[in-house]
Amino acid sequence: MYGVWVDELTYTRGLGGKARAAMPGPQRRMNDIRGGSTDGTSVMGGSQEEQQSILQQARPTMDMSRDVEQPEFHPASHFRNSEIMSEPPSKILPREERYPFCIVWSPLGPITSCFPYVGHMGICDSRGYIWDFQGPYAIGRDNMAFGNPTRILQLNPELCKGRKKDQSPAEFWDSCLHESNCIYSRRMHNICCDNCHSHVAVALEKMQYAGLSHWNMIMLGAWVFFCGKFPPPVFPRFAWSCCPTIILALVVVFFYGLGNGSPR
Repeated sequence: MYGVWVDELTYTRGLGGKARAAMPGPQRRMNDIRGGSTDGTSVMGGSQEEQQSILQQARPTMDMSRDVEQPEFHPASHFRNSEIMSEPPSKILPREERYPFCIVWSPLGPITSCFPYVGHMGICDSRGYIWDFQGPYAIGRDNMAFGNPTRILQLNPELCKGRKKDQSPAEFWDSCLHESNCIYSRRMHNICCDNCHSHVAVALEKMQYAGLSHWNMIMLGAWVFFCGKFPPPVFPRFAWSCCPTIILALVVVFFYGLGNGSPR
């Protein structure tokens, strides 16, 4: 897993000298004491007293949910350096599980079998990498918690109404998604009230997608259920999503008919 926004030290240590230079003084000194280097390696160093002293100085500014608007806690890009240099995909690539500007969905095993509109949801950045809220304080990158997506819903970044004139649609999309990642990396997962759907909803709210400033899990669940498509290969993804529900329904109908047809 890459890009879990636990704190700015965890993230910036692997980004190189520019990221280190942008760090505030206490964080930079703690990074050096820990042995942070431009190649992402880390060897502990410094006395325990010195580490504790500098950590106390840095601690008040480590709350990502509070300081997410500050540039040093919200890097301009959440891509690896090699990814920044490469060309972004111009279309969906199902074989590589790359879905630019898409909401993605995967079934939740027995829960989806009983309630076919319930599943696990994530959202993709401009290069197609999947981000999902997987559990307490955990954001997954390109590795969905319940397997590869079986349904996708492609969105149009041009419909993000909160974008400034000097931002490209892709840059604004990634910025809003990254901000949602920062927020949910500091949140406890609640399966009923604050879950993977909520993580996607906050990203869309930041974008003001389709001019809406409020999104919720019910809106997103219904949207994907009725409008989502099965990416290639279609049949295996359809079967994984729908066959357990169909089989369960047939079993219920069979036993119901069997019970009604028995002699009294």
